[in-house]
Order: sequence, then C-alpha cells, then structure tokens
Amino acid sequence: MQGLDADKVVALAMRSPYDLLYVPEVGAYIACYSDRPATMKALGKLLKGELEPKGHLPVELSGLYPRGWGLTKTFMR
Repeated sequence: MQGLDADKVVALAMRSPYDLLYVPEVGAYIACYSDRPATMKALGKLLKGELEPKGHLPVELSGLYPRGWGLTKTFMR
C-alpha cells in the first residue's frame, strides 16, 4: 500500500473477515466469506454498482470494529 491513497483502496477478503487486521488503513473493505463462482459474480456486480453492499460482521475485529458492525454503501465512496 506504500505510495497509494489509502482512502481510495478497496480491500477484498474472500474467506475471512480477519484479513482486515492486515490492512486497517484501507478506505473500504469487502468481506465475501466465499470464493465460489456465484460469489465472484455478485462481487463483480457490487464493484460495478449493480448491487448495494449490505451485511454485518459476525465477529469482532480486535478493537477495530465490533461484532455486528454494518457495512453500507456510504463506506464505498
């Protein structure tokens, strides 16, 4: 991430939301919980703006975000 504007970086986690702990400075984070073809298709639609992000973390991320914290479209701008 060196040299990048962190506010413009979107990190993707395909399996575990805990991956965010490695890049806490990113501007947006998407936890997919799967790397299956249907998930990839939905992710593509999400990134193109055809789907709105929704969901809540099922776990706490070590003081960064509490369990149940919700990701919304606001965080992807």
